[in-house]
Amino acid sequence: MENVSSAIPGPSGLPIIGLVFAFAGSLTHRVLANLAKTFEAVPLMAFSIGFTRFIISSHPDTAKDILSSLAFADRPVKESAYELLFHRAMGFAPYGELSTRGT
Repeated sequence: MENVSSAIPGPSGLPIIGLVFAFAGSLTHRVLANLAKTFEAVPLMAFSIGFTRFIISSHPDTAKDILSSLAFADRPVKESAYELLFHRAMGFAPYGELSTRGT
């Protein structure tokens, strides 16, 4: 029988601080793309920064599946992430029809 891990691949980082230093002085999207290629984790990659666990998709089909899945609908948003992304982020949009409020 083949031993297959169900864990999402990705860098392990340092205890407690995770990969916080990997992003210093670099463009975040390029760091994430390079990590995904390095760990052969383009469809899905997992890593931690501090005590927060992130799951990243670098493949358009996987991202589309995630964003259109009811399993990920209306997931809670941490206030820190909301502030960090300037109150805008497709991944944090509530499930359902697009609202045009505030535009």
